[in-house]
Formats: sequence, C-alpha cells, structure tokens
Amino acid sequence: MGGGIDLAEISASVESMADDAREKGDGERPLADEAALSARLRRLGEQLGRVQPGRPADSSPDQPASDASAMARGFRLSTELVAGVLIGAAFGWGLDYLLGISPWGMIVFLLLGFAAGVLNVMRAAGVAPSGPLDRKR
Repeated sequence: MGGGIDLAEISASVESMADDAREKGDGERPLADEAALSARLRRLGEQLGRVQPGRPADSSPDQPASDASAMARGFRLSTELVAGVLIGAAFGWGLDYLLGISPWGMIVFLLLGFAAGVLNVMRAAGVAPSGPLDRKR
C-alpha cells in the first residue's frame, strides 16, 4: 500500500533515538539525580533527628495516617454541631406546638441551635476562648 505508515520503520527510528540518548550519557543522568536526591533526603532526616531528638529520623511508611485520638476528636466536634442543631430544632418545634406560631419558633431556634453548635465546636477545637461561666479544666 503506497501511502501507509510502516510500523517497522517507526519502531526502528524510536529505538535508534533511544540508543543515541544512552550513548550520550543521558540515560545515566536520572539515576544520578535520584541517588543525589535520596542522599539529600537522608541527610535532612538526620539533621531533623538531631534538632528534634524525640522524633525518629526516618518515619516508616506503614504507620497509619490517622490515630484513634484524631478520630475521637472529629466525632466529638461533629456531635457538638449536630446536637446544637437538633436541640434548637426540638425546642423551636415545642414552642411552635405550645404557642401555635407554626414556622417561626422552629426557624428562629434552628438558627440559634446552629449558632450554638458552631460556637461549641470552636470552643472544643480551641479556636474560641471558653465562656466566663465555663469551669476551668
């Protein structure tokens, strides 16, 4: 076929280009760069080990990404927010039921519950200072 592409010619030209690169020494350069980078990383780990003696110089990659205390803290923070919203909604619904002011008590106390939940999350996370009525821990 006259106008077709010959895969054998393309393959041969690619192989010859790769051979030319290896002959010029470009094939050895990535290995040398990788070795230099590994040596720098090892030296940096040793220096950090000297600066922070309680921390190991080389951390093993099979350590878990998160520990149980971080998960417990996350559950506590999410519970603080959800509890604030649910208590506000329940109080607003009860007020609506008793006074007959149907959507307004629920709307107002749902928003107040959300604000209280966010404030509790910020206090538990240590972002906002505790209130004057909170006892010191």
